[in-house]
Parts: sequence; C-alpha cells; structure tokens
Amino acid sequence: MGGPCFLKYNSKGRKQPGPECTDNFLLRPFEHDGATYHSCEHAYQALKFPPGPHRVRVAAMVPFAGESGRSHGMRCWNEGQRGLPRSEWDRDKVATMLAVNRSKYAAHADLREQLLATGGAEIVGGASTGW
Repeated sequence: MGGPCFLKYNSKGRKQPGPECTDNFLLRPFEHDGATYHSCEHAYQALKFPPGPHRVRVAAMVPFAGESGRSHGMRCWNEGQRGLPRSEWDRDKVATMLAVNRSKYAAHADLREQLLATGGAEIVGGASTGW
C-alpha cells in the first residue's frame, strides 16, 4: 500500500526512504489500458475488479481540490475493499502493479530520472507488501 518504498544499499545497511517516485499514492496522472488514473494505487484498486460498474466507480475517483495523495489513495483503497475482486486477482496483482508503474514512468520523465538515481540500491516495499 502507499508510501514510498525503502532503499537498501547493502545487506548490512539501514533502509532509508525512497524517492517520491516509489510512492504508490503519488498523484501523477497517467494512461493505462485506455483509462486515466491519478496514482498507481488508484489504478491497482480499479483493476482489481472485472469490467463493470464497480471498476468504473473506482476508476472515476478523481482527487478533490487540494486533496493529498495519501488521502486520495486511502479513498481508493477503501473502495477497493468493497465488492468481489476478479477470480484471478491473487495470481495477477503483482503483474498489474508492475504494469501500472510502467505506465506511470512512461508518462513522467522526472519520475524515471528519480528511479534511475537510486542506482544499485535494492528497492524494498513497506510492510503492507509482505505478501
């Protein structure tokens, strides 16, 4: 779930917060499979559902004026906890997150630069990605 990932530079090194480009709640609109999403979390929660009304409802969740990425991401996450995910979701969720991140980076050169600047650091997700 949201928040920047952590960077580890070696097996004995401490983790440090990663750049904003690693935050799934970061509000940076991008196109993916013909739809506009405002964050990777937004896309992930919408794509968890089969095509139909619930996916459309989640996909239509735009940030309120002045709303933070964290607040919008949590609204999307909450909506994503309602309804029945598509049957293959457990199999596909990691590939889906990879695909939406690729779409985000393709749309934003500055985020690609931030990611490349991490160099050889291992990028580690937060506790919510332990599955």
